[in-house]
Amino acid sequence: MVARFLRTGGVSVAMILANVVATARAAEPEWVKIDAGDFLVYTDASEKTAMNSAVRFAAFREAFKELLLAPDEDPPTSILFIFRKESSLAEYVPQRSKNEKNTLLNYSIVVDGMAINAFSSARSADEALTSTIEFETVWMMPRVGYYAPVWATQGTGRVMTSIRGRNDKWTVGSNPDYSFRYPWKELFLIGQDSEAYKGPDAYPYHEQITGLMHWVLLKDDDSRARFREIAFGLRDNLAENVLPRIMHTPLADFAKEIER
Repeated sequence: MVARFLRTGGVSVAMILANVVATARAAEPEWVKIDAGDFLVYTDASEKTAMNSAVRFAAFREAFKELLLAPDEDPPTSILFIFRKESSLAEYVPQRSKNEKNTLLNYSIVVDGMAINAFSSARSADEALTSTIEFETVWMMPRVGYYAPVWATQGTGRVMTSIRGRNDKWTVGSNPDYSFRYPWKELFLIGQDSEAYKGPDAYPYHEQITGLMHWVLLKDDDSRARFREIAFGLRDNLAENVLPRIMHTPLADFAKEIER
């Protein structure tokens, strides 16, 4: 499955830099505010980390808009807090599970309809932002009218984490590690409380939904219409009936088409 090349004209380092406002006080760490128009960044991290994170996050939002929204629609407003120290992040968020490197990756929540994301740049700002993009996508879905099951929303989020590029030329999509452990009818029934989703052997489930949504979103240029039809179709019908009809492919051939 090929990647999608995007020309995200709204993503510009110069534009981001022009909206940097220092908010430091004497004898306190310098905090910087970046107002990108439709999202805000507050950070005490290095300028390079702040710029790279803000520009990649802006590119992600442009990709979300291009793939899933109408031309006159925009992603909802969001706020990013980027902490220089992991210990500082830990002071402000509830206790969270850590990754295999014992790193507190990120914390995301919606307050009064606005997504608030926080992460630390101490070890890997790129990895932390990748996790943030995945869950920001999940938060965005219902806020733009898409009420879809977790395999669709989080699978889409995982596709969005592949956003890479520079300036106004960005690519979304990759070659996922395809996994087809679960029969499709079984996969569609797996929820967030399932061991398949959150257990120690959750990798195959997440890779399978990534591959599925990679195909759905990047098959051709009709991603928005196709995703919308799927999301609305799932309101009163089963995924095992909706997806084959919209993707013009029987369930038995999904794996073959995803790997194509």
